[in-house]
Amino acid sequence: MLYNADSYEFIKTMPDASVNLIITDPPYELVTGGNKGCLSHAIKFSSEAYTKICNGFDFSLLDELKRVCKPFNAYIFCSNSQISKLMSWGEKNGFMTTLLIWHKPDAIPFASGTFKSDLEFIVAMKEKGATFQGDSRLKSKFYQGGVVKDKTTSHPTPKPVNLIKKIMMIGSNKGDVVFDPFLGSGTTAMVAKELGCECIGVEIEKKYYEEALRRVDHTPRGAILRLTKSENRAYQLRLLEAYPLCQICEKQQSIECHHVRYGRFGADKDDSKQIAVCRECHQWCHAHKHESIEKYEEVADENWQRFGEC
Repeated sequence: MLYNADSYEFIKTMPDASVNLIITDPPYELVTGGNKGCLSHAIKFSSEAYTKICNGFDFSLLDELKRVCKPFNAYIFCSNSQISKLMSWGEKNGFMTTLLIWHKPDAIPFASGTFKSDLEFIVAMKEKGATFQGDSRLKSKFYQGGVVKDKTTSHPTPKPVNLIKKIMMIGSNKGDVVFDPFLGSGTTAMVAKELGCECIGVEIEKKYYEEALRRVDHTPRGAILRLTKSENRAYQLRLLEAYPLCQICEKQQSIECHHVRYGRFGADKDDSKQIAVCRECHQWCHAHKHESIEKYEEVADENWQRFGEC
């Protein structure tokens, strides 16, 4: 559900422990007239609009976020000047706290008197028992992707869909409730719908709220299939039983299942697209990702048709 409301007031109406994951991009603290960091892709807008998104946010909201999300599990985008404050708050509350990096290789190359603004930051905070899953590729602290150029939104600081997917895949399961108190034009809600999660999104600006409604409406639910851990393991066991020999070389014993459709940084991992493979062919698939998709996606689709609904 999406709401055109003030998040500071809205969150007070939410029940305790009512969400599983928080992903949000609150207003940054940026120095007026200096390097504009997240706005360095030279979008022109009024000083009033700049003030609304670059004067920071009230950190008292964090205690409310802690109340509604149990166990606490949050990914908060921030500016350089907000990193230490957020991390200090997380550590003070006993959460596992770390910093993730989004590198933008195509950032505007302005660096007069300062460093180039080619990085953005996400503070990740996790309480014991919170969902934290995925392999080493998905759990990398580094994400590289260009400045977002999306004609479906007029928001000055949209975040990459694949980065939000990566975070949501790590921190949620199918059917979980994801909360974004600074929804903007709705990227978090779009990804939640695509991954089979529910989303509570709050945006105070009507213009962006309406953009979010349109973007979410045009997003297919469950476009990327995610199974629960037990469902995925049961499906993999069915494949390994049906195909004792590797589906690629047909010589070696199948010992694991390979996700044929596994996007950059693990962002498009689809549990319906798996094949049974030996260790050597599994390594080949990772080294030849595009070729393996071309050759074996149809095989993976046939596997799902035969064994996915058992």
